[in-house]
Amino acid sequence: MQRWSWGMVIMTLAFSPLAAAETECLPSGFPIRQAPLLLCRAQELAQNDLSAEDLAWLTRFRLLVTNGYDYPSPAVARALRTNGCRLFRYFWANGFTTNEAQSTSLPDGPWRQQLLRDHPEWLLAAEPLEGPPGTPPSYYYDFISSELMIFLSQQIAQTRTAGGYAGTFFDYAGVYALPQRAAGLWREKHPDLSYDQALARLLEVLRAVDRGTLIFTNQAVLGDPRLLTAVDYDMVESYGTSFAWGPTVKLAGEDFPLTYRRPWDGPGGIKAMMTPVMERLRTGPPRGELLCLDYMRPALTRRDGQWRPTVDLEAVYYSYCMAALWGLNSYCSGWYGQEYRGPLYFADLGRPLGDGPVELEQVMLREYERGLVVLLRRAEAAEVRYRLQANCGGQLWDLRTGRTLAVREGMVTLRLRPTRVPLSDEMQPIGRVYLKSN
Repeated sequence: MQRWSWGMVIMTLAFSPLAAAETECLPSGFPIRQAPLLLCRAQELAQNDLSAEDLAWLTRFRLLVTNGYDYPSPAVARALRTNGCRLFRYFWANGFTTNEAQSTSLPDGPWRQQLLRDHPEWLLAAEPLEGPPGTPPSYYYDFISSELMIFLSQQIAQTRTAGGYAGTFFDYAGVYALPQRAAGLWREKHPDLSYDQALARLLEVLRAVDRGTLIFTNQAVLGDPRLLTAVDYDMVESYGTSFAWGPTVKLAGEDFPLTYRRPWDGPGGIKAMMTPVMERLRTGPPRGELLCLDYMRPALTRRDGQWRPTVDLEAVYYSYCMAALWGLNSYCSGWYGQEYRGPLYFADLGRPLGDGPVELEQVMLREYERGLVVLLRRAEAAEVRYRLQANCGGQLWDLRTGRTLAVREGMVTLRLRPTRVPLSDEMQPIGRVYLKSN
């Protein structure tokens, strides 16, 4: 997860009020589930006046990852527990920023100042080093110290208990996220122990200190297998959609980032990124599951002489299908625009069929017990005939559009067209989810 990214690159534009998002609907009687993952704001969970509608929305997800250190209100924490939701408190795995070291008002207390004052030897360097992109200079933990591991574990455990959290989300969990100078210092000081192995030891100490805790990491799958097997949940980030890279357009005199859809093919494409991840899962998976987190910007349409933002439904579906091709759950966050509140994540497709994505010339697809997910490989129209492996009762329901597709003798014809981005006039590939409707 981009370190504090929700507070560092958001541009304030003079938009009119948010327009209502397009709506989809599930066919009558289609099975629903508790959705897998939600990224939510810790500050909002701390409010006692959270609306009943918002609270009901939160309880429809089983894993909720927060972005900061605020404690949820007792009413929110109780409602989440009652509905089987697991709430995770944010914790930057590698260290803390100079801003955090200077703050006296962080909800989890002044332990960072205490560490810096009393135990500078617990840090890779006594002086701050370069922080992750977009963040202030930062201090980095030296996980070789057993005393540090106990100290951090006690702080994390106390916060979990006080906040009613199910566990902790360790952002940037691994050496992959360290700036070059910090990674170099680790190698100089500890040439015989990898950073990921040391971090795995911290998580083991945490479990010993807090036996009821759950551990959620960000992209531990990229590191040492022993790190991944030490966690309950892990995620890969921005493998489907994002906006931190890619096109921008001028809007209200500012550079407005557009949602980027990672293509299937090419050295930086979905196939190249996800294939080694899935191989890693076969050798040492997390105790629970791997999930996918993506981001989107608003979709803007011109109406009444103004650009009006709506939820980028095409980004949501593209992100969902990217993950579902690999049999994974996902969430596409509108943190930087408007959140999606439709039925997609609640549709229970059942188990995926086959060993992985089916690769055709124009599309990628994968069938599920109760559905079919399809992704355009390129921003080009495609027409594909596909024979379903399992009976669907004569038709498929396009969740995105509400249209039905006829199925004859197990064969269905899929017609997909790329979407046009009005601001840039660029064509983008799309994803579609078809439900087996009896």
